[in-house]
Amino acid sequence: MSAETNQSSNSDLHAYRSGSQTLFKHIKREQWGLAIVDEKSDETATLIFEDGRKHRFHRDFYHLIQAVDRPYDVAKRIYDGIAAMSSTKKRASRSTEKPVSVEEQVTFFKGVFDDGFGEEYGKEHRGDGRARALKRHRDGLVDAATEHLDEGEIRAALLDGEFSDVVKRATAVLNATDMVAAKERKAFSTVAEEHHEELANAIVGLLYDKGDLQPRFEAWTQALSIAVGAPSWALVTGLLGARYPQEHLIIDVKTARLQAEWMAAGMTIAIRPSYVQYQRILEMFTNLKGQLGEADLEPKDMLDVVTFAQITLKASARNEILASRKPVL
Repeated sequence: MSAETNQSSNSDLHAYRSGSQTLFKHIKREQWGLAIVDEKSDETATLIFEDGRKHRFHRDFYHLIQAVDRPYDVAKRIYDGIAAMSSTKKRASRSTEKPVSVEEQVTFFKGVFDDGFGEEYGKEHRGDGRARALKRHRDGLVDAATEHLDEGEIRAALLDGEFSDVVKRATAVLNATDMVAAKERKAFSTVAEEHHEELANAIVGLLYDKGDLQPRFEAWTQALSIAVGAPSWALVTGLLGARYPQEHLIIDVKTARLQAEWMAAGMTIAIRPSYVQYQRILEMFTNLKGQLGEADLEPKDMLDVVTFAQITLKASARNEILASRKPVL
């Protein structure tokens, strides 16, 4: 067993639940290959690595073990190969119907929009030139974030103690999109004034403070949790994704889970937002953006990437894709 310590319990291996068919790696022993969990108790976890060896880790060292995402077919092959070496008879990955692949998503999307992210898509989802953008128009959201969340203006409001003004500006941005549920938009817009100072500080910190994003993300999540209860992924990421659409996401958790079935087989997305999982989901959608580029689809930003996933993974689209598959003879 490795001999390093870690006080954090916020790791992929801590979050592992029995039955999850997630792949892992040891961040300092990559020569061991990938691994699966063979056994796990309250205090220890035993992993089998691709080199055929087992290693047992105490929970203090779980930070050395990191989840690894692979496309469904690749993950299944690797998991099944390692599982075959287990003396505890690990079950092979489930033989349920293969999830929708990125290639199938691309084919479906091109069938809906002949020119990809071109004029027809742009009119429907980016903006159609009307004076007041609809909530489905992503350009309207970006414009609202640029207007209402100007750094100089909200820093000045914070300095002047105008905390409610900062919250009002954030409300205007959230109200410009359908990517955050109406119920949560209303909850945020009516939050008690006693919470405005903490929310305002967290908003400015999240969007404009320098340094590591993790403490800023967590402070914002905590402020929302106190003010509105248990916030959704969309509410937590709404301002960040609207203000920095090239770099960040507004997470639709249902769509993210469906996308992960193919792109990150074994990933379990928790209901409660966390920075660690945000980074992992962001990496998945960034990889998806790259694959879209390879398929001659050029999304404008991450808002387009999420919208692509929503269009191609909604129930009617998935049913159409699955029905179009050629039967295996």
